[in-house]
Amino acid sequence: MANGIYVGMAGASARLDQLDSIADNLANAESAGFKAERPAFESFLPAGQTTGPQAPVAVSTALDLRDGAQKSTGRPLDVIPEGGAFLSVALGDNKVGYTRNGQITIGADGLLMAAGHPLLDSQGQPIPVPPGEHMTLSPQGTLSVKNTQIAQVGTYKLSGPLERLGSSIIGVGPGGTAPPASGHMQTGMLELSNTTPIESMVQMIGAERQYDASMQAIQIYKTMGSRAGQLGTLQQG
Repeated sequence: MANGIYVGMAGASARLDQLDSIADNLANAESAGFKAERPAFESFLPAGQTTGPQAPVAVSTALDLRDGAQKSTGRPLDVIPEGGAFLSVALGDNKVGYTRNGQITIGADGLLMAAGHPLLDSQGQPIPVPPGEHMTLSPQGTLSVKNTQIAQVGTYKLSGPLERLGSSIIGVGPGGTAPPASGHMQTGMLELSNTTPIESMVQMIGAERQYDASMQAIQIYKTMGSRAGQLGTLQQG
């Protein structure tokens, strides 16, 4: 009975972790450049057991870096880095984040911005824009004013352990790497989230059903244990 209750509790806990990830994905389904979280599960036997029901557990939650849907905007400063590369942004305290949100704007201080943070060039520096000047961005990632190049937008290919630092900002964890990429990009385009509200709702319904099943299993095992104890008392009497 105790093993059955343990398996049910492990299953319920795993589904709660899954529901947390799905809720975050659903909340950001309309965020440009958002990368969904996908929990991975593994089943194991309770300690000391060689047979019987296996307990599922969420062993890791990884970021899904697959491309999202693309949207044509016609805006010259909307970009999608090619080959799954990421733009880099300054986060403060000398920290760097990476984003696929290519909606580039000019901040109040005259710096180019992406995902709400200063966009960095290929040398890791913020990019100032001369006030009042018309700027162009080439498919090679070159920023120019009056046909004079002022910066090369930095792009990077992420691998290894990653962590979410914001709705569309990713950081490289210990052991992860972010080597420079080609810098080529599509202009006048934006990449949307790589999850949809319908997909997340379907996943949420499935996870909630599995959670309910685990909770019902716990209650059944508790009831069986209680009745077994009552039967033992009656037999002794």
